Amino acid sequence: MVCPLLHLHLRVGRRQAEFMAVEFSDSHVTSVSMRVGGKKGQWVSLEIESARADGAFLNGLAEAWTMDDDYRALFGHSGSRSYVGRAFPEFPAARAARAAAEAEALEREEKRARRAEALGRVLSAGEAASDEDLWAARSGTDEFSRLSLAALTAELGDIAEQTLKAAQRFELDGRYQAVALRWAARGMVPDVAARKALIDREIAFLARRGR
Repeated sequence: MVCPLLHLHLRVGRRQAEFMAVEFSDSHVTSVSMRVGGKKGQWVSLEIESARADGAFLNGLAEAWTMDDDYRALFGHSGSRSYVGRAFPEFPAARAARAAAEAEALEREEKRARRAEALGRVLSAGEAASDEDLWAARSGTDEFSRLSLAALTAELGDIAEQTLKAAQRFELDGRYQAVALRWAARGMVPDVAARKALIDREIAFLARRGR
């Protein structure tokens, strides 16, 4: 049994395209026929499993076929091709979205690596950590980022007491005392954690002033 699914006449600028899709329900195969150039254009027919040929697929194929010359060239200028049991060429929009997602993931990983390297320099230097290295250190969002001052104090015990004493010498308020404890939780020694919180306060001040 043949079930018509779609019949489109598309126009992009001066380009005309025709796109038809029918399903052969007995074999669970969908046949898609496409041509560009009006009645003078040659038909290209494709077959694919009906389970893959949903509305999103057909609309994506119609758009890519009509608008992207390079994509259309993948199927040749005429004839019939079967993609039953075979991978179908990825739509340009999907390929672009995948590339953007991969680039974003790579950028996140590079940022994570830079943060780890900067923090590693501070931890290796210990008490001798320079202000330059402390300015460069960033945490991103981790398991300590949302812990309150009380939770951090309970978690860190004696280290919290030492860090809070150092933070008080720098006249840090409760917010930045918590910042100091977070850096201590990440491995900084108490005095360095307090210095880092002081620098973070300065960074925040400069950011507000620059708005």
